[in-house]
Amino acid sequence: MSQSGYFLFILGLSLVGPEVLANEPGPVDITRGTRLTQSGDRIDYLLLIPSEDAQPLSLPLPALVLTHGFARDYGRHLDSAIAYASAGIIIMLPNLVASDERPIVGRREVENTADHVRWLIARAEDPTDALHGILDPGRIALAGHSAGGAISFEAAVALQSSGIFPAALVMLDAVPYPRTLCAAARLRPLPLMSLRSEPSGCNANGSVALLESALDFSIESVLISAATHCDPESPTDVVCELACGGGSEPARATYREQTETFLRNSFGLSPRDD
Repeated sequence: MSQSGYFLFILGLSLVGPEVLANEPGPVDITRGTRLTQSGDRIDYLLLIPSEDAQPLSLPLPALVLTHGFARDYGRHLDSAIAYASAGIIIMLPNLVASDERPIVGRREVENTADHVRWLIARAEDPTDALHGILDPGRIALAGHSAGGAISFEAAVALQSSGIFPAALVMLDAVPYPRTLCAAARLRPLPLMSLRSEPSGCNANGSVALLESALDFSIESVLISAATHCDPESPTDVVCELACGGGSEPARATYREQTETFLRNSFGLSPRDD
């Protein structure tokens, strides 16, 4: 994203709701928490768990760590997270940086994202934890929008190098850093989808194509016609639309549907009945 776009993003950070965001009967249970990462950062997050009361589930469930873009927050992907959780996937929506820090995204955010995956695995393997028997530690995927796509990509490389292999990776109109391009040679083959909006200043003129071309294995790369850099967000806001051009609900729906289908295939889930 351009510098002007980043500045406008800073102005548009959304507020977080109450600790329990959804406690009425429904398809998804949503709670808010804060965790201390191995890097020493206190990171706010939402955890969305499909409700057994609302649908039959085959436990344990796969999980997805879904990361927002530069200077945004997890609220920009809440609608998408609810949709994926309703499909039977546990979703963790973390903020990239602590709330009292400047929105600078670097290697520490990569370490934190990888640490979220390790934390979920540890919880799933702890017989005393509420996620034991609910979350499948062998089926955790990563996804991210814009800078979050680059962070998720680099976190996948870091996890693989430590012997943890993400089940899948989804880049949502990702904007890679130079260090992301350098990391491409170290990414081992895994199910990977890159969903792209039309080239613009906000996605560095479609620079994710450089990252895709640096990979030595096949991926799914899809250009969503007429989509803007705001469309991977759901909900987005007027700040993004002013900086990057107005989005559309059809394009947002395409991002959600393509992502969900890819994840369901990667996780070995059956198609939705609806």
